[in-house]
Amino acid sequence: MPSWLSFRNIDLEYFLHLQVTLLTSFFIDFHDVNTRHFLRKCVRLLGYEPQELKSKGYNLTLLGYDIAFYFIKACLTYGTNFQRCINYLNINSLLGKYHFVRKAPANGFENTSIVYIRYNKDFTVSKLLPETLVDERTGKYSRVP
Repeated sequence: MPSWLSFRNIDLEYFLHLQVTLLTSFFIDFHDVNTRHFLRKCVRLLGYEPQELKSKGYNLTLLGYDIAFYFIKACLTYGTNFQRCINYLNINSLLGKYHFVRKAPANGFENTSIVYIRYNKDFTVSKLLPETLVDERTGKYSRVP
């Protein structure tokens, strides 16, 4: 999905007018206090604002911070053998939540968390909570697992 954001032949106004809702792995919420604090700190310490979207649709500075923070916190909380407790961490990361699944005993872990975003007619992009999604077939609110 993030590749949709980099299509040059789709006018962004279509997304806004149609109020397109997409799934993505990450979303930068510029209204979030922690995100704004991080961006200001980057400008002060690094000399740039790490908010430019890359070809994958997200910024690697924010992603690197989130991943490092998550796994350092896991090591500090549960020790170096934290794998069994990895989903018990309740961390408010900058780009979204993490939920790890091991597909097979011999495999590593995969983040299966997703973020729902909606392009709005007022030229904003909103992060949606699963409770705000409506099942089009029934017209009822549906909770995403």
